[in-house]
Amino acid sequence: MNNFTSNITQCLLDNIGPNLETAIKECVRNMLEEAFNEMMKIELTSFLEYEPYERNDSEDSRNGYSDKTLNTSFGQINLKIPRDRLSKYSTALVNKYQRHDGTTEDTILKLFHSGLTNSEISDIVEALYSKKYSKSTVSNITKLVTDNVEAFKRRPLHQHYAMIYVDATYTPIRRKTVDKEGLSIAIGITPEGYKEVLSYVIAPQESATIWDELLNDIKQRGVQTVNLFVTDGLSGMVQTIESIFPMAKIQRCLVHVQRNLYAKARVRDRKEVMEDFKAVYNAKDLDEAKQQLSTFKEKWSKNYKNIIKSITDSEEYLLTFYSFPKSCWKSIYTTNIIKGFNKQIKRMIKHKEQFPDPESLERFIVSIFNDYNEKFMFRAHKGFVNTIEQWTNGSQH
Repeated sequence: MNNFTSNITQCLLDNIGPNLETAIKECVRNMLEEAFNEMMKIELTSFLEYEPYERNDSEDSRNGYSDKTLNTSFGQINLKIPRDRLSKYSTALVNKYQRHDGTTEDTILKLFHSGLTNSEISDIVEALYSKKYSKSTVSNITKLVTDNVEAFKRRPLHQHYAMIYVDATYTPIRRKTVDKEGLSIAIGITPEGYKEVLSYVIAPQESATIWDELLNDIKQRGVQTVNLFVTDGLSGMVQTIESIFPMAKIQRCLVHVQRNLYAKARVRDRKEVMEDFKAVYNAKDLDEAKQQLSTFKEKWSKNYKNIIKSITDSEEYLLTFYSFPKSCWKSIYTTNIIKGFNKQIKRMIKHKEQFPDPESLERFIVSIFNDYNEKFMFRAHKGFVNTIEQWTNGSQH
C-alpha cells in the first residue's frame, strides 16, 4: 500500500460520519499540496546540484520561497515555489499542472519523471482532473518514453571531452526475484565546460567487463580524445581506460582516498591524518604537493603501514590534476559532480520501491539524463570559463 492510499484509509477511519466526504476532500487536498511542494524542492536541488545544508562553493544558492495558489477539483492548494539567489531557476511543475494547460498525459509523464509510483500517479491525476486512470493505463503512457531511451543510446557524442567521470550506484530491480543491481554512469565535460550524461550500463555487479562496455560505447559513438578520467578506485577501471583511451590521464578521487585513510586511522589520529593529507592537494603546485606527500608518508609510515601502502599503490593517479588549469582543480580531484547526481537519482528512485524489469528502470533514468543534459547543454561548469584553449592544446592524441 503506497503512502497516498494509506493516508486515505486513515482518513476514512478517523472521519466516519456525516462529514466524511468533506474530510476526505481536505485530506486529498493536503496531500496534493505536500506532493507539489516536495517535488519543487527536489527540482531545485537538481538545478543547484547540492542538497540543502550541504557546504558548497557555488555562486548560486537557495533564497527562500514565493507563494502561489493552484485550483484543483479538491480545492485550492498553496504552493511555496523555491527561489535561487541568481533567479535562474524556474519550476516546470506549475505550468504543467494548471487545469487548462497541457494534457493529462503530460502530467502523467512529469509525475513519472519526478519518481512517483504508478499507483501514486493514478491517485494524483484523478484528484487533479477528476479522471480515473488505472495503474496499467499509467504504465502504458509512461512506455511512450521508450523511444527516448533508444534515441539517447544512439545519439552521437563530441569527438573531444576535457574530462569524463565514471561511477556506479545501486537500485532494486526484478529479474524473477528482486535484487540490487549496479547502474554505471559516465558524465563528460567538454572543453567549454558543458556537462552531459554520456552513457550508462545496468548490470548485477561492477566489473572490468562493465567498464569495457561503457567506454567502448562512448568511443563507438564518436569520442576520440579525452584529456582526463576521474574515478574512485573501481576494480579494473584503470586497465580499461588505458586499453580504450591509452593517451588519457587518470585522477583518483581524493575525497574517496581521504575517507579510506580516515577509516584506517585510530580515532585520536584521524584529525591530524586528514589535515596532513589535505596539505598534499592544497599545495600551490606539483613540486610542493610531491614534497607534502613525501612528508606525509614519512610521518605516518611507522604507525600506519596499511595507510602508506594504500597511498603508494595509487600514487601515480593522486596528483594528476596539477597538470590541468588551476581553476578546474576542485572539479578534477573529486567525483562530487557524479556522486551528487547519483545521490539525486537514488532519492528519486526510492519512491519507486523497485523496478519490475531493467527496461522500466531505463525509461525512468533516461528521462532524468535528458533533463540533466538539456539543463547543462550551454551552461559552463564553474572554473571552465576561459580555459578552453588549455584543454584543447593539451588534448591527448
